[in-house]
Amino acid sequence: MSTDPIRVLLVDDHEQWRLLTSNSLQNRPDLQVVAQASDGLEAIAKAVQLRPDLVLLDIGLPKLNGIEVSRRIRETCPACKILFVSQESSPDIVREALATGASGYVLKMEFGTELLPAIETVLRGEQFVCRRLKNQLPEFFTITPAHEVVFYRDDRSLINHVTEFFSAALRCGCTAVGIVTESHRQQLLENLRREGLDMNAVVAQRRYATFDANDCISMFMQDGMPDQAQVWELRENCLAAVSNPAHRGQAGRVAIFGECAELLRAQGNFEASLAVEKLCNQAISRRPDVEVLCGYSMEGIQGHSNKGFLQAICSEHTAVHHR
Repeated sequence: MSTDPIRVLLVDDHEQWRLLTSNSLQNRPDLQVVAQASDGLEAIAKAVQLRPDLVLLDIGLPKLNGIEVSRRIRETCPACKILFVSQESSPDIVREALATGASGYVLKMEFGTELLPAIETVLRGEQFVCRRLKNQLPEFFTITPAHEVVFYRDDRSLINHVTEFFSAALRCGCTAVGIVTESHRQQLLENLRREGLDMNAVVAQRRYATFDANDCISMFMQDGMPDQAQVWELRENCLAAVSNPAHRGQAGRVAIFGECAELLRAQGNFEASLAVEKLCNQAISRRPDVEVLCGYSMEGIQGHSNKGFLQAICSEHTAVHHR
């Protein structure tokens, strides 16, 4: 198998943004930035000359806009994959961009959490559209279960990530459920309000609900392990709490963040923690309209002796994030 890195061309008219992107990719030895371009004509010339594997492409470019650049690169370098990274969020613009044959679209506001998963997805030959656009562009998605995990360095990093996760769902008219500790419940509510969301209205519309994670653990644990029937009953209770169809988004998705598995890990019950993740996968396989996010303290994971636990947790999730 070839070990050559993926060759990347960065195209953006803002030098600082190209620098930020380049620095973000430096930590990935499998990705190599081979060139940068600041306008559309330069981008086409470098793509033809270098034949990169991947082009990260903005839309608002001097001389020639990114959509036309994508069309021309696809004509001259059909093997090259194109991933748009733009601040343009209009569904019509996104549709036009993807219609050029591009493999994906990431909003710059989601750069920190979405870029690397997007790159991995398009390099597998699949299409990627960032979370904030999913419910505006349902035609670009085959709805499949999503069960993601974030490994966080501190509480602030976790809360910021979950806020982004919930905010994206709520702004699209979808619903969100938190199975969290009391302190995190308060922090999430405050953060969502700071994001400009009218949380009183959202709660009244039954689009947002929270449950105490410790209470949930008490409900489904039997003899030190999670009981499948009780876990699935908890799932149904969570979904029932946000079951007002009049306020669902176009795709009707539910974003769920849960801390039960992490709390069990923190108690030293690693077997139960992993069992919760497995049961979660079984549950959401029957409800592909649900997106689940779990969180683990990186300090706690790195500190315990079972070196296989981290790998086992990652294998139970469809995407892995680090904050």
